Amino acid sequence: TTNDEYISAADGSAVKLNDISYVYETPSEETVPYDGYSGTNELKGIAGIISKKQAEKIARGSKIINIPKNYALKNICGYNDSDNVNRYFYTLLFAGAKNSDYAEVMLDAKSGEIVNFNKSQHEGKRIITNEKAKRIAQKALAVLAFKHANDYLLNYAGENGVFSFVRNVNGVEFPANQINIYVDMTNGNVVWYDLSYNDIKFPSLEKVIPLDKISKIFFENSDFCPVYVLNCSKPGMTRYDKATLVYKISDSAVTEFDAFTVKPMWDNSDR
Repeated sequence: TTNDEYISAADGSAVKLNDISYVYETPSEETVPYDGYSGTNELKGIAGIISKKQAEKIARGSKIINIPKNYALKNICGYNDSDNVNRYFYTLLFAGAKNSDYAEVMLDAKSGEIVNFNKSQHEGKRIITNEKAKRIAQKALAVLAFKHANDYLLNYAGENGVFSFVRNVNGVEFPANQINIYVDMTNGNVVWYDLSYNDIKFPSLEKVIPLDKISKIFFENSDFCPVYVLNCSKPGMTRYDKATLVYKISDSAVTEFDAFTVKPMWDNSDR
């Protein structure tokens, strides 16, 4: 199985489940802007760090984020990336007159690249089509992730303005790096953007084990078990209405092998 695809226990055919359509709630007027990054660290003494004023200018200058001019800068904090000691970020919180009006932006404190932002949205009538929302998301990707945009391919396009792009390297997916975008379907504004990117080296595809050999080894090391899963009779439903009996790979199965040595990446037998 892969993701939401299973093998039918009834006839052995491939089963692709129909998931429920999620409805995303918009903030109420009483919503208080999130202020999780308190502090005034200037990140002094670090080579190549942009100033707080430059960080604010970049955030306000983004046409994708589109921060209203009347939004005041309430807080700005500089901090070190816990996964990379040589990478630093600024997080900026802007707020309007109402508590429900805000924009929070995180950017790389050296390059100035915007890596995350989220902003308030309010209830309204849906006027944006799925196809138009897709075009808006792709434009945001091209503008905000301009250095890496061509490396990210569309992986998921929801019916509620949610889009996920996965990084591809040498034609191979790298699921650890994704770009997620949420388009407000009432006005076409991008209200959430999140980029994950690792600046690391990737092994070449030369001399990898052929897929047919891997498939044989995979099935020799896999156990299948029957399981009931929730399903919908048709796409677009908001509630599950039936259970489907399928075969799935057991939790103890070895599912990842080194592409060069065929050595299992880990042993799940104790699960």
